[in-house]
Amino acid sequence: MASTATKIPAELKRQVDAAIAQYPRERKRSAALPLLHLWQEHFGFISDEGINWIAEKLELQTDQHSRIGNLLSDVAAKKSWQNPYSRLPDA
Repeated sequence: MASTATKIPAELKRQVDAAIAQYPRERKRSAALPLLHLWQEHFGFISDEGINWIAEKLELQTDQHSRIGNLLSDVAAKKSWQNPYSRLPDA
């Protein structure tokens, strides 16, 4: 696994490994969203470095790393789309 400039705490690594372990080996990449959540919970944001680290943990090929970023964008877009009235005051 490539090294990162960001220090990854042992507790985050443990949480990530535990999340991955909940999925069958052949569906390991299904843990992408939970891992993105753990990263954001710890660091407060998801950087390209975080996306690459997660993709490597999931053993994705280099050309698949962008799929993690695309997943994040899709989730953000759907969340906004699903609740268009969230800023309206209660009636």
